[in-house]
Amino acid sequence: MSKTSVDEQTAAPAANESSTLIERWDRDFSQTKTDGITYDYIIVGSGSADAVLANRLSEQNDKRALLIEAGGSDTKDEIHMPEACLQRSEIDWQYMTTPQLYSHFGCVNQQSSWPRGKVLGGCSSINFIQYVRGDPHDYDNWQLSQ
Repeated sequence: MSKTSVDEQTAAPAANESSTLIERWDRDFSQTKTDGITYDYIIVGSGSADAVLANRLSEQNDKRALLIEAGGSDTKDEIHMPEACLQRSEIDWQYMTTPQLYSHFGCVNQQSSWPRGKVLGGCSSINFIQYVRGDPHDYDNWQLSQ
């Protein structure tokens, strides 16, 4: 993969080419020229798995991959804080669940928010960033009967 910054890789082709062949794209990605360029793979969204997938696909010298992200880079200080302060912000798609019949009784209209990241890194950039260890009893109950 080229030695471009993460910001440049957001809209630039994830192609394994020398830096002299890669066209440097403007930071205003809405004006990016793509006429005549074709890709073998187009990955929509740059969540944790998507970015890894784009990188792996770019390792194929005979193929071109494009990674598209609706949001920008994750440069906000709040993204790196261990809390959900970016939910319901401009980098959250702000989805709501459909009204639930048998749950969500404490929520307005029996709906809850469904945060989805619109930023480089996707949902992993706006989650609670918590590490929660599962209870061994729960895992033991998953064991297949012998």
